[in-house]
Amino acid sequence: MRSLLFAAALVLAFAAVQSPADVLTSLATERSWIGYSPRNYNPNINQQPSEASMRADLQVLYDAGWRNVFNYTLDGSQRDFPRIAKELGFKQVLAGVFYFDDGQLAREKSAAQAEDQYIDGYIVGNEGLAFGRYGPDGLLNAMEFFAGFGKPITTTEVGGLYLVAPPLADAGNFVTVNIQPWFDSELDPSDPVGMAQAVVDEYNVIKALRPDRLVVIKEAWWPTDGHPAATEANQVAFWQALANSRDASGDPVLFLWGESHDQPWKTGEVGPFGSLGPDWGFYESNGAEKRIVDALADVYTADYPVNFLAGDYDRDGVIDANDYAVWSGGFGETVDIAGRGADGNFDRVIDAADYTIWRDAFDLNSTAITTPEPSAGAMAGLAVVAAYFRRSRSFSMPCDSRIRYAHPLRVVPI
Repeated sequence: MRSLLFAAALVLAFAAVQSPADVLTSLATERSWIGYSPRNYNPNINQQPSEASMRADLQVLYDAGWRNVFNYTLDGSQRDFPRIAKELGFKQVLAGVFYFDDGQLAREKSAAQAEDQYIDGYIVGNEGLAFGRYGPDGLLNAMEFFAGFGKPITTTEVGGLYLVAPPLADAGNFVTVNIQPWFDSELDPSDPVGMAQAVVDEYNVIKALRPDRLVVIKEAWWPTDGHPAATEANQVAFWQALANSRDASGDPVLFLWGESHDQPWKTGEVGPFGSLGPDWGFYESNGAEKRIVDALADVYTADYPVNFLAGDYDRDGVIDANDYAVWSGGFGETVDIAGRGADGNFDRVIDAADYTIWRDAFDLNSTAITTPEPSAGAMAGLAVVAAYFRRSRSFSMPCDSRIRYAHPLRVVPI
């Protein structure tokens, strides 16, 4: 099977505008992300939700405590989704781009050009390589276009595809992955905690491919109909278990909640446990909320917990000169994951503010020892060195990328 090289030059186009409140920081620190799936929508018959319908949906989500949102397409009336979300007060909006053909992609591009002022980042494609809607070159061209807006960008594939082609994790600025345990016939759907652990296990494998990349689970859902175990109680148990989980390094597992509303038109989503697609939502198709919204409100409205001391940049449980060495070695760098390394204030930039966090923590515990003070010249020099060693990325993919699940960690070409 021959491979196609994704041009390294494209990596330069993926450089995102950095700010303390950017979308990547939010993904790594805030739980209040939900995937919006509108009511009154059926692409099979070209039924589009009205602006009033989307506004009502999103208002309900905002009132319930969700503060960051993504969707799947800008086609049709959903081109208005980013603007409506921002008008209602959502902080970060990730716009989905979904397409079957060049015509649909052209409409997505046109909508993005018109609405980019309301968009904080783009998710270009959803499982399109895995299910043959486009090949690597097509995805490359689409991502190159949306990277031109200067916002963080990614694509989403099923977890197994990252194992077939690990460099896929290098596309864009971060990784979003779909890990749907209900499509794994080897799991037990009557055990929501065990199903959540299977998701975490696969997440750990994918993270291990690129430890310094931000990896976020975009889809890991639980249905409430279509199988005896598909209940609202088990939906709550599954999501609670996922929220309680830690990755292999002890950090919280990063995931997006959703989808928001049931989608009755998804009758074709049939897995080993039945037809589950219409009932993934946190809200019924008529807008009524399910048990999970109230049961886990305190969880999804909170930030991710931090598992280390402020200023403990080498994560050894002690604030000392070794942490200063980590800070000085990384000074001037921008990290993919907020809080990684010496990013003490979770803004993804290692700078003087992070030194102050370490110094204050050090002084509290080591008052008899003189705190190292970097000079302005040293800081400037460190920044130059850090910039020089910033890495570039490229990735290759199998030319025949039609992949189906055999097991989340075992995929086979069709």
